[in-house]
Amino acid sequence: MNSPYSFKFGLIINDYAMYSKNKFKCALLSLIACFLIISFLPSVFADSSDLYNNPDIYGEESEYYYNAKGKAIGYQYWQWKVVYIENSDPSYDYYAVYIYQLSNPSRNIGTGLGQIVKGTVTIDLLSSSQKIQEALPDRSSGSFKIGMGVSFSGSSASFSESWSYTVADVDIDPCTIMEYGAYTDWDFTCSGDALDDQIELYYTALIKTYEHQPLDVKLSLYTYWRLFFWYYGSIFYKHYYFTESISLELVGNPVSTVGGGGGSPPYFSP
Repeated sequence: MNSPYSFKFGLIINDYAMYSKNKFKCALLSLIACFLIISFLPSVFADSSDLYNNPDIYGEESEYYYNAKGKAIGYQYWQWKVVYIENSDPSYDYYAVYIYQLSNPSRNIGTGLGQIVKGTVTIDLLSSSQKIQEALPDRSSGSFKIGMGVSFSGSSASFSESWSYTVADVDIDPCTIMEYGAYTDWDFTCSGDALDDQIELYYTALIKTYEHQPLDVKLSLYTYWRLFFWYYGSIFYKHYYFTESISLELVGNPVSTVGGGGGSPPYFSP
């Protein structure tokens, strides 16, 4: 016959077994939860507010265009920003380049009979130690996206945030060669109302360099305009071509620093 002590001892053993089992289940569930949380965490993210609101390099230029007889063709304003992106990649450094372009035909300004027909914006890489990682906008018509935030995953980076804008009657056709020392460009073509109206376009590129290597690029804007001789819509007109360009160099992470995220104040070399 079992004593009451053996009965109580059995209860204690059962309670301990149940406690151990529950503790193991809790630990297992916690481990699973940790794996799930980690799997849904985003890659290391570069704060988008620093990409274009606080550039390391900023510049702007503007130009009124005329033909040889002094007739107004149009006006162009363009702006550029370059940012070194802090990162923890021990092998590469990253930079973001932003270009804004405003083209305003003389017909829209009211000073002549000029139209903006098309153009090309190009980012040439002047060193074989750098390559285009990503470029926006993609090929599109009327509605476009540019990169505003960057995320990192291992030795890879990409635009993680974008901003959308629309320009009616404008098509953009990009070409990006993702090889070291290559380039990216965007051809834009106007039709309909965009021929006569002011248009505003934006372009962004994420550029990868070897560790401690500077960004060294040439930015160029090529535009193609039409000027009517006597009256708007005449069959008599002439085309005019204009090119603006500037070379930029930015040292975001000099050799004196250690690791992939350091860097001292950059410099601008026109």
